[in-house]
Amino acid sequence: MPFLSASAKNLSTKTHHISLPTSRASCTAIVFGALQRQRFRCSLTVLAIQLALPLIFSLHCIRMCLCRWLLQSDIIQQMRKQSAGLLVYRTQNGKPEVLLAHVGGPWFAKKDAGAWSIPKGEIEEGEDPQSVARREFNEELGKKVPEGEPVELGVITQKNNKDVTAWALEGDLDVSSITSNTVEIEWPPRSGKKQRYPEIDRAGWFSLEEASTKLISAQVAFLERLAEKLGIVIEPASEPEQGELKLE
Repeated sequence: MPFLSASAKNLSTKTHHISLPTSRASCTAIVFGALQRQRFRCSLTVLAIQLALPLIFSLHCIRMCLCRWLLQSDIIQQMRKQSAGLLVYRTQNGKPEVLLAHVGGPWFAKKDAGAWSIPKGEIEEGEDPQSVARREFNEELGKKVPEGEPVELGVITQKNNKDVTAWALEGDLDVSSITSNTVEIEWPPRSGKKQRYPEIDRAGWFSLEEASTKLISAQVAFLERLAEKLGIVIEPASEPEQGELKLE
């Protein structure tokens, strides 16, 4: 029917400019008014829509409540991946430096900003987080964990929905050469070819300011917490060069 098609077309183009209502009553009024303005005169159509609106909005409210409950429940928390790692630091020329690891693999080979992380690994069910942090440090760098008492830095959540718990540990070690465990990756993508790459391809010592430009953004909070425990302030660092991407 040409008349209805034209009206529907006009209605679809105007709905982009309607802001979301805040109540069921206002929603009903807006939709009913829109229908009247678009000259849908069929009383049965208007009545059917009026009867359906309360059900539609009730289902929407139920869905929103269910989503909120799921987000706050242990179900979602158990689905989140948990990792643990060590932020090892030393003092050079009176200033602290931290040990960071560059993510291996072909995706990050030419990336710098946002492609560095603290040495860390995933916690399996029943594992002790600090023991995991020590194990992953050894596996990713091929180095012994420095002696000393770790200081907890708390938990951060990365954008990939992974929670990371970290400890600060003072120590000094040579990372000019490292031996990392490897992971199998399909490369090139969708080629069906599997290749193995080191999980960490290099490591280095950086000032807190420089480290803040290299780390995965969510992990910068660990630097801030370390600085607070050391009683110092991280100076603003220069922005990453244009074209550098950040990994989350």
